[in-house]
Amino acid sequence: MTADEFPHDAQQPGLRSFVIYDELPPGCIAFEDIEGESFPHIRKGELAVVDTRDRELDEGEMYLIQWQTSSRTTLAGLTKRWVNICNPDRSTTPRELWFVGSFAGQQLMTLEGKPCGERIRFMDGPYEDEYVRDILIGRVIGIFAPNSRIAVTPGGLAS
Repeated sequence: MTADEFPHDAQQPGLRSFVIYDELPPGCIAFEDIEGESFPHIRKGELAVVDTRDRELDEGEMYLIQWQTSSRTTLAGLTKRWVNICNPDRSTTPRELWFVGSFAGQQLMTLEGKPCGERIRFMDGPYEDEYVRDILIGRVIGIFAPNSRIAVTPGGLAS
């Protein structure tokens, strides 16, 4: 099959592409995905490059989150959805709020321990903009691989 015959989105639709960095850009930190929560975008054990200066909220983007209720730090995605908020008078007010969750989702299992059905992505929320900004450390912009032959340095392509 030639490149012209191969559909451009046939490999893995919906995947983002991250720059692979040889060294960390200014204002960035590396965070290891030890739990595999951002698969398939970042694989278990890979180091995410997190821009701590970029804390703007964008739906579908990946961020490093530090939960306020625990010491847990994790890679997560943001989704914004309309929800009905219950008022004291039992009426409801529709509001657009944020939900936070892993990319990998959870595999359901049978009682015999066999995988069953599609993976389910659980989300925490709903949250106000201000709370989500408070728990964000920064946006994931790439993968840190200092010994990679295909890495990009801040000045251009690595040799």
